[in-house]
Amino acid sequence: MATETAELTVLPNGPVVTVIERFAGAGTTDQGTSSKPRRPAGRASDVVQNPEVVRARELLPSVLRSRDGFVAALLLAGLDGEFVVYSQWRAAGEPPVEVPAGWSVADQLDGFELVDSRTYAVDFSAPGDLTRFSAQDTPLAHFGVFSVAARDQERMLELARKHAPDSIGTPGLLGINFHRSLDGGQVINLGAWNSFEGFGDLLGRPGFRDEAVYWQDVAQFRPHFFAVVAVVEKPASELAIWATLKVLPGKQAAAEEFFAFSREVLDAEPGTTSFFAVRIDDETYGIFDTFTDQAALDLHIEGASGRQAVQDLVGTVFAGPPVITGSLVVQRG
Repeated sequence: MATETAELTVLPNGPVVTVIERFAGAGTTDQGTSSKPRRPAGRASDVVQNPEVVRARELLPSVLRSRDGFVAALLLAGLDGEFVVYSQWRAAGEPPVEVPAGWSVADQLDGFELVDSRTYAVDFSAPGDLTRFSAQDTPLAHFGVFSVAARDQERMLELARKHAPDSIGTPGLLGINFHRSLDGGQVINLGAWNSFEGFGDLLGRPGFRDEAVYWQDVAQFRPHFFAVVAVVEKPASELAIWATLKVLPGKQAAAEEFFAFSREVLDAEPGTTSFFAVRIDDETYGIFDTFTDQAALDLHIEGASGRQAVQDLVGTVFAGPPVITGSLVVQRG
């Protein structure tokens, strides 16, 4: 069983593939699609006690943990009777456009009918570079589901990148996380909430008002509101990251000074178990790091030598952001 301390991290351009499977229950209220947002209705305390939800919460953690490639999952009970499994996986090769059979739980859920199943990548998050979900700190979640023609998906994301961060500051809203489906047909915003009481404030903000929503004429929209039933984690395995960085001409010494600094600050990151910086050629460096778990990796990304520190040197030392590959350590020497 998942515990209250279990966490799931949503990280743009991270090393996982997201699967979102949406199920309708016997009492699901079909709101259809619309160009306009709506307010949440229903009580979280009621839906989590639904017998089908209780059975799913008891069954799915062990099922998911037994599957190859599983990383973490959110089990979400909809306030209108639906059920969602939001899961993260590590792909052996290219991210799959269709959900692999081994990543689906559709055959495990009695009392629910599969409505939609797709793979996704996280495009962006706000207000920070990542969002952490837990049953204790983020007891509520919402989906903004934008259905688009494949040719319009990037346009929808452009509008979201411009307007959606204006929702930050809504009372109760802790973070937004926009996902693009790998088949091109959907964009989903997964929002983290500690209360829906301030949701009405969002509907009064520019870009979210009924008469002028920012996705008008680009997407069909449907909101979904959830109680976070459980957060499921895979038993910890050591994680690794391999990153390559291109340096600007004549900036090799400056790059190596930054790598030396990175090594020095690792005392503040007890979950970083090893750090290697290597020169591949005159313009390319490689970084190999290992971490005890996802929390340690997240701490490193947000740390003194993490994502922002590298970004600050792009244009003066580095030619661009790092190209990152994530993996699991299967054997140590």
